[in-house]
Order: sequence, then C-alpha cells, then structure tokens
Amino acid sequence: MSLDAVDTAVAGYASKATVAGAIGGAAGWWSGVDWLGLVGLTVAVGGFAINSYFKRRQDRRDTARRADEHAEHVARMKRDELESQLRMQLMQHQMNSRMEAEE
Repeated sequence: MSLDAVDTAVAGYASKATVAGAIGGAAGWWSGVDWLGLVGLTVAVGGFAINSYFKRRQDRRDTARRADEHAEHVARMKRDELESQLRMQLMQHQMNSRMEAEE
C-alpha cells in the first residue's frame, strides 16, 4: 500500500471520527451526560487534528509533485525548441545547397 493510500485512509477515518465525536459530544451534552460530551469533544478535536496533519502532508507532496512536473515540462519545452531550431538550420542548409547547385 502506497504512502498516499495510507494517508488518504487515515484522513478519511479521522474525518469520520471528527463527525462521530461531534455528534456524540452534542448528544451527550443535550442528554445531560457530561462525560459523554467531553469524550465526544475530545474525539472530535483529535480527529480534526489528525485530519489536518495528514491533509497538510498531502498538500506538501502535491506541491512537490507539481514542481517536478513543471520542471519536466520546462525541460521538454526547451528540448523541443532546440530540436525545432536544429531542423530549421538543417532545412536552411539544404536550401542553400540546392541554390548553390542550381547556379
């Protein structure tokens, strides 16, 4: 299992834990069970913190991946431009050779 898949799974579980903790906390306070409210709030805050951590890690990896893709794109564009210039020079040389041969 790749690191991206693990992070995605953990972030998904953390999101669900956040929602479940918030619902449990609200239900606990609404029903007057203070300890259930505190547990729910703790689970919600913990889930939010875990989710934030893994989302931040994913954002950093995505930024690095985009930077690598951009660098590859720039290198490919430079290579294509150089190839185009060399083809133009070759065509000019061939045209000049034909013109000299006709004279």
